[in-house]
Amino acid sequence: MNKALIKVLTLTALLPMVTIVQADMKPYIEGQILYVSPDDVDTNTYSGSVSGITFTNLRATEDYETDVTGGIEFGLKGILNDSFRVGLGYSKPSLELDSVTINGSVTDGVTTLTGPGTFTAADLESVGISADNDAKSYMVNLYYDFDANNSFKPFIGVGLGLTDIDNAEDKELTYAAMAGAKYYFNENAYLGGKFTYASINGPKDKLGIEYDDIDFYTTTLSLGFEF
Repeated sequence: MNKALIKVLTLTALLPMVTIVQADMKPYIEGQILYVSPDDVDTNTYSGSVSGITFTNLRATEDYETDVTGGIEFGLKGILNDSFRVGLGYSKPSLELDSVTINGSVTDGVTTLTGPGTFTAADLESVGISADNDAKSYMVNLYYDFDANNSFKPFIGVGLGLTDIDNAEDKELTYAAMAGAKYYFNENAYLGGKFTYASINGPKDKLGIEYDDIDFYTTTLSLGFEF
């Protein structure tokens, strides 16, 4: 993950250099409301003991609830021409477990959960496992704005960044693709909508369980201002 972090920081460091090349760029800021919907997440099969919890051939599929959270993005418009912009985004979605389907078993020596079966977050807590997580997302996004007319501008974009999940061992590389549109109230202020698909590289949690990639879909409503 250190290489991924270097890449993101390098892109961020290049922004002031781009400012020198393109003098007519406009900085912008967006406040965002995000509706985040994670896909089901599968784990690899795992056996072992850690922190008094014993796993035997455990394989799980976790189903997370949708979440509404806030976000913010700072950026520069006009980095190559009037159509390109770069944004630095931050959000903090909550990954709250709805249910988990397991095969194998997990026990703390007192309570045992044995699959195949479906269990709740409270069931996992009964054997000492917390499955709810906050995830901090740091993204560098590159957009292309189509010049449809003076007030309505659709756009597409791609993103690269890092996601820091509470119970994961490391920050994980994250990729994103997005499409949306902005409606300008005047020359500077706009209301935006965006749909994003993102994928987090499969993390490993602090109990040693490895997960497949985490895919999620986000619908964003934003209010922005270009300076």
